[in-house]
Amino acid sequence: MSLWDKIWGGKIWGRKKKEEKKEEKETLKEEKKDLSLKDSLSENYLFVPLFSEKAMKLIRENNAYAFLVDPRLNKSQIKNIVKKLFGVKVKKVKTINYSKRLRGRIVRIKTLRPKTKKAIVFLEKGERIPLFE
Repeated sequence: MSLWDKIWGGKIWGRKKKEEKKEEKETLKEEKKDLSLKDSLSENYLFVPLFSEKAMKLIRENNAYAFLVDPRLNKSQIKNIVKKLFGVKVKKVKTINYSKRLRGRIVRIKTLRPKTKKAIVFLEKGERIPLFE
């Protein structure tokens, strides 16, 4: 190994070796794997059903259920969790991200609302989640 390699670790002009690129791709694949229900519960992901007037209207008209979920979860992970928790067939999932925000700017006591995500899960015809009824 030359002195240049010892100083710069074998990287010349910011280029990475092919082996390093392969290792990075493998680690990314491992991170992207789907979460099982056990993993999601052990990671303490937020997954709370919403019982608002708008959510109840969605259930009656579109057979869609609203959940407050962890912002780190993506649509496929949400879909898998709902399938495993309630044993229903999911048609599609829509998500809405809410950024963190400061409340009470005028009042002296200020609170910070956390970053959250709302998921609306559309089910196939005839499927129901008994928790909401």
